[in-house]
Amino acid sequence: YTGPVTSSNGLFTYFDNGVQFPFGPSRYYRVLLLTGNSAPVLPPGGQVYVLNPLATLLVTNTATDLDIPTNTLAYVLFSTVADTNNLPTISTNTGVISWTPSLGQAGSSNVLTTIVTDNGVPPLSATNSFVVIVNPIPAISSITVTTNGLFQLNWFAPTNNYFLVESATNLNPPVVWITNGSFVYPFASNYFRYIDTNGIIGLRFFRLLMFP
Repeated sequence: YTGPVTSSNGLFTYFDNGVQFPFGPSRYYRVLLLTGNSAPVLPPGGQVYVLNPLATLLVTNTATDLDIPTNTLAYVLFSTVADTNNLPTISTNTGVISWTPSLGQAGSSNVLTTIVTDNGVPPLSATNSFVVIVNPIPAISSITVTTNGLFQLNWFAPTNNYFLVESATNLNPPVVWITNGSFVYPFASNYFRYIDTNGIIGLRFFRLLMFP
């Protein structure tokens, strides 16, 4: 009998009318206690992750469920990412989220929402969300000439970044970029400064190579 048997004032009653199975010389019964389905639970949301474009974000977003291993969980991910050609992905079995923002997604703020659903009766679900901020691409904000006639490059970037500066005398292909000196680290807070000790020798082009 698949029931379930319902109660009246706490008293459960089941009447065997012999329809499901014919009566025989003897009949044995047992009662199975059904506890119902528990909803899965995701880790708390609300976090803010900050990363550079082309850096990979990995978030373990695995839910717990009191009914495992009887129940299985399935995950889906929704996001506000504008570029649909490069969306975050989620493992439908484990809830692990992965995303490597492109250069075109630099300078954006994105909301990622996970929904996990079990296969219990009835199916129950849980959801959480977090924000991913993709830093803008650093660019040289100004070039000044020092008192002793040297080029000084200035720019702003996250303090956990460091850079190499390259220069070229022209942009006609093939362009020959020359690496200048060693790594450049923050000069003050998120302010970076680089002085080209080669002096002013005609036209000069510079570019930054960023390292996360």
